[in-house]
Amino acid sequence: ALVAAGLTAMAAGGLANWAYGMQGFVLLHERQPVRLGPATLESFTCGPLADLRELDLTLALARLRFRAAGREGFKPRSELRLLDAAGEEEGLAVEVGRAAAHRDLWLHQGAFGFSPHLVVAAGGKAVLDEYVPFRTVVDGKGGVAFAGELTVAAARLALRGTITLDDLDDEMRGHPTLELELSEGGGPPRRVALKPGEMADLEGRLRVGFTGLRRWAEIDVSRRTYRAPVLAGGALLALGALTWGLAAWRGRRAARPRV
Repeated sequence: ALVAAGLTAMAAGGLANWAYGMQGFVLLHERQPVRLGPATLESFTCGPLADLRELDLTLALARLRFRAAGREGFKPRSELRLLDAAGEEEGLAVEVGRAAAHRDLWLHQGAFGFSPHLVVAAGGKAVLDEYVPFRTVVDGKGGVAFAGELTVAAARLALRGTITLDDLDDEMRGHPTLELELSEGGGPPRRVALKPGEMADLEGRLRVGFTGLRRWAEIDVSRRTYRAPVLAGGALLALGALTWGLAAWRGRRAARPRV
């Protein structure tokens, strides 16, 4: 009976977690609020009994900070501002391995990176003027960098870039460096390194600028799970198995012939 009760409780808890569950992720740029919902959450899934009104929230990345972490390089910390349907605002912070809770929702730190504002002119005509998301990559030396690539079809221009934090101090203060590689019409690549606000003229007719920088973070959103039935069911299952084993041992002992 204990084993059966334990299995039933665990199954009920698992079924409830599936039926009421929700999960997805959203990409946030600093100071650009996003209204949460099935349309704005990537890879969104939910159970048949999920209450989508729980997602009636506006979430913004106030600041993505980097904290020095010794040999590990640094750790990201997303400082969030959350506005609910009643107009109540709340400040939350998430890090890798440290989530934040809002009512029945959990917010987790996911991927992160930079979006440099690139300006490229070919022959005096602007062919690119936008923020380009760069993702986090681990380089061959075990360090962390941020890389991205883009093709401007109208100008037959291929662009690859990397943002490095080598010039930042142990407190993560300083200015990152943007290392760009541009290839026009399949020709040989031309390289340049820029600090924020710098422009450079390359050989030929290209002029490139690094005019701004935004940080972005992926925030994973999920609904809390019902752990109590699963844990209680596991305890009942363990107790039932122990009692069953003890009863079997006593039965075998009682069945031994007495001399």
